Amino acid sequence: MADKPLLQVQDLSVAINTSDGYRDLLDKLNFSIDPGETFALVGESGCGKTFTSLAITQLLPPVAKLRCYSKILLNGTDLLTLSDVAMSEVRGRRIAMIFQEPMTSLNPVMTVGQQILEVLYRHFSHDRGAAKRRAIELLDAVGIPAAKQRFNEYPHQLSGGMKQRVMIAISLAGEPELLIADEPTTAVDVTIQAQILRQLKDLQQDMGMAILLISHDLGVIAQAADRVGVMYAGQIIEHAPVAEFIQAPAHPYTQGLFAAIPDLAKRESLLQTIEGNVPPLLAGIQGCRFANRCQHAWNTCRSEVPQLYQVSSHHEAACFLYSDNTGKPDNPQPSTQTALHPVASPSDEILLKSLDVRVYFPVRKGILKRKVADIKAVDGVSLELKAGRTLALVGESGCGKSTLGKALLRLLPTSDGEVVFKGDSIETMSRKALRHLRHELQIIFQDPYASLDPRMVAKDIILEGLRHRRHAIDDLDAHARELVQHVGLTEAMLYSYPHEFSGGQRQRLSVARALAMQPDVIICDEPTSALDLSVQAQILNLLKSLQREMGLAYLFISHDISVVGYMADDIAVMYLGRIVEQGPVQAILDKPKHPYTQALLQAVPEIRLDKSITEAALVGEQPSPMAPPSGCHFHPRCPKAMDKCKQAYPRETGAAHKVRCYLHEE
Repeated sequence: MADKPLLQVQDLSVAINTSDGYRDLLDKLNFSIDPGETFALVGESGCGKTFTSLAITQLLPPVAKLRCYSKILLNGTDLLTLSDVAMSEVRGRRIAMIFQEPMTSLNPVMTVGQQILEVLYRHFSHDRGAAKRRAIELLDAVGIPAAKQRFNEYPHQLSGGMKQRVMIAISLAGEPELLIADEPTTAVDVTIQAQILRQLKDLQQDMGMAILLISHDLGVIAQAADRVGVMYAGQIIEHAPVAEFIQAPAHPYTQGLFAAIPDLAKRESLLQTIEGNVPPLLAGIQGCRFANRCQHAWNTCRSEVPQLYQVSSHHEAACFLYSDNTGKPDNPQPSTQTALHPVASPSDEILLKSLDVRVYFPVRKGILKRKVADIKAVDGVSLELKAGRTLALVGESGCGKSTLGKALLRLLPTSDGEVVFKGDSIETMSRKALRHLRHELQIIFQDPYASLDPRMVAKDIILEGLRHRRHAIDDLDAHARELVQHVGLTEAMLYSYPHEFSGGQRQRLSVARALAMQPDVIICDEPTSALDLSVQAQILNLLKSLQREMGLAYLFISHDISVVGYMADDIAVMYLGRIVEQGPVQAILDKPKHPYTQALLQAVPEIRLDKSITEAALVGEQPSPMAPPSGCHFHPRCPKAMDKCKQAYPRETGAAHKVRCYLHEE
């Protein structure tokens, strides 16, 4: 630990003026960061993490007001006493920030190089030649291939992972003492995430800078952080070194987050959940802000605000369980996991299968719009979905997972191959026959807000399909009431609009809409990717229970391996439009055969003290599906590639556990 912290946040409170007077969004936050240290802020969406970073950089909206007793000290200088001009010298030079969404943070009308040069010209006296050389060095340092060429490209020409690297390069251009990284890996795949975390760690060691890491991913926190602060409803409720945070989380909220993490070992039981939601930050709350969701709470918790009590020499928690209060009741027994019921009517019946399905999108150029190439989004995929089972489809963004899911429902036309449902080809069905079939095949989209009609109340959203088909259900209103209760919503919510729901509630509404048609198959397209751990656990429990009760078949599209381990019976690994490995979940996760699957699993951040950030298992990015490499599509990135890998695509080998790789030729 350093003798003097680089950053000290003391009693940081930010208020918003409301009709009831000023209400605190952030309530007396206290933490410090030493030079060269990584301090992580973790918590659910809406708890105030990003608002804390905006307060440190003095980028708060005009309606926000800092309380007079707040202090933010950077090497002893109180940033809150600086003028706007002086603060502009601090931003970018002494404190830099990586924003959560790189696409909206980068200027679309400026090249990558111009945006880095802007920082260099602002804070240094470089001539144009020296500035350009430095910008190219920065692009190279953050892992941008062909940095000289990328210097002149625009953000839209870069992939998501590259855009995030460019944001890192811009933030490092000023050689900052403190880097604030707000969810720096949320929008990228696990393989790119591993590369970015490794690069940040290397750059931190080279430059000696401190990092404030904001994340809700406990695996990332475990690997990247030195100390952790847990936020809840605008307050820091736990401080701990990362080792103690992982081994012995103290606050009931933190314990609930860890209990909600899905994995293979929990697949036969329901996940433990934290019921309810984070209270609105502007709500007037008496006592502990977590009391209404806490199984340990008693009367004192609802009337008094807990301070940070000492759990160990370096570990603090804002919970009366660690106070000397003699009025607290005996601690309740910890929650036990609830076993799942057996699958309803287990069967080997194949409900839906694809036979060598291809989905190509033509690329047209010129005045006459002649086709010059094809984007091979899905390139010969064969899968089977069985009643009461879940097939997980995993792979990097852009590999064709969502396209395949939509093609199976004929929401997108196939270019070749066949999709068969209950023995009938849906490719040759008439519109009328396909419309009649729709109720048996449903989809839960990745973004529930974008897929729900904002002009319709929940009841109309749920019943729209039934009314369109004139479904033979006598009492539709009763059916709607039954459905919302089934997915954990209340009857009163039937008359609410989508914008009045939380993210988790909107996803529950999407599930209710899919169930309304009484389907046999549901395509789940990243149904929990935008949700916090506690809400994710509720949705996974719901999907798992419904499958057991109704014998539903799921195609579960996801990039989260822990979720896949909990939900899936079988896994298919997709790379550049093709399935490279397929088999039972235990076999794939324990003994992956294909080098791509091995790299995916190695890149997953784990909540373990013995696993630190290592060299990225997979370098480079996925090639364009418009011009896939010859031979095995993975060979340019494969550490085990041989000459024959470049010549012809490997054939499928294996029975239950199938793989396409020359390393496993029979």
